[in-house]
Amino acid sequence: KQGQLTVPFQRYGEAVRFNRHFELMVYRTIQELINNSVKHAEAAEIIVQLSFDKDLFSLTVEDDGKGFNTDIISKTNGMGISNLQERMQAFNGNTDIQSSGEGTVVYISFELNPMLRERNESVQTG
Repeated sequence: KQGQLTVPFQRYGEAVRFNRHFELMVYRTIQELINNSVKHAEAAEIIVQLSFDKDLFSLTVEDDGKGFNTDIISKTNGMGISNLQERMQAFNGNTDIQSSGEGTVVYISFELNPMLRERNESVQTG
């Protein structure tokens, strides 16, 4: 790309550890969403947010790219979107995708349950 890409990260709430399968799925999902923003949306900035709440974990990936028509993509060759939604449903996650000519926001949330948690330990940051 001609310009530079920035990817700011924001965390809300006290980070906790989840089971390794869930953590890996979250990591790969964020990786895929960033790659899609760079490849298809030609984004210059991609914001990644993780939010930890008592009963809810959510992630948001937002870009300033060219966006797309979500109705057309989901009805035609939107295999990536369908696959993303199916993977999130496997972990009882909800996916909301909003897109326009001014970018795309993917919001994914998970109700926390004992199966997702590794332990009730906070992540040590420093």
